[in-house]
Amino acid sequence: RRRLRAAEPLIERFSSVMKDKYRILDKFRIMAAALDPIAAEVDADTFKGIKDNRDSFFHAMKTDPGALPVEPARRLLRKYLRLHLDRATSRRATTA
Repeated sequence: RRRLRAAEPLIERFSSVMKDKYRILDKFRIMAAALDPIAAEVDADTFKGIKDNRDSFFHAMKTDPGALPVEPARRLLRKYLRLHLDRATSRRATTA
């Protein structure tokens, strides 16, 4: 933790300079690595497939809407929302 504190000014500066310059897959990878480092790579691959299908549908209209990967998207959403809420709840309990 001390090493992270020492880097906080640099991280804040980097975050300020790079604000809104991350791609959505990059943002997902960062979030997944923080919440589930063991499964992050596999989940990022799943997310990339979902995004590629979404892009094909919305940008080129090449995908049948019925073939969109809705269930894998829901699973990832539920998983990471649960992990986030679990982490937030446990942090709140330890600071109380």
